[in-house]
Amino acid sequence: MNKIKLIHHGGAIKSRRLDLMINMMNYLDKNKYELTFMLIKNDIKYYNYLLKLSKNISNINFIEPVSFFEIIKTLNKYDIGIYILQPHNFNNKYALPNKIFEYVQARLAIAICPSIEMSKIIKQYNIGICSDNFTPKSLANAISSLSIEKIMEYKNNSHKYAKELSSDENLIKIRNIISDLEI
Repeated sequence: MNKIKLIHHGGAIKSRRLDLMINMMNYLDKNKYELTFMLIKNDIKYYNYLLKLSKNISNINFIEPVSFFEIIKTLNKYDIGIYILQPHNFNNKYALPNKIFEYVQARLAIAICPSIEMSKIIKQYNIGICSDNFTPKSLANAISSLSIEKIMEYKNNSHKYAKELSSDENLIKIRNIISDLEI
């Protein structure tokens, strides 16, 4: 592994504070870590702000988003899927976004802040780490504490639990629940 490759994908939405992940890179060794954003330009003004903010940071890249059916294949080229989502409202506090499951399907290690529902999955399946708090520095400290062996362990666990955490498996559970309901 030359550089540890981090990725975040999703929408460029101001309320998600993606700029915090750019700030996080100030706490990581530029020679060891690289962050790539693959963002849908939901808010072009905010997207351009992110580009400007990261302009002079050599280990941050932006790539064009891919089609839904190419997300997993594209993410698989990276080592760690990251997400800082501050709990400033009810939805963020209890969020369990698709990207967590897409990171698993891509067989990545995952690094997040201690979001309630996301951290339950991360800990239950031992597929990544949660920082101590919701600051960029805390997530950077958690990431930099990982050895290559630990990253590989998390990636292997993502592979091990990918089927169980897939939409196919959960669709079966949902159908069983619905069929058990009395109408």
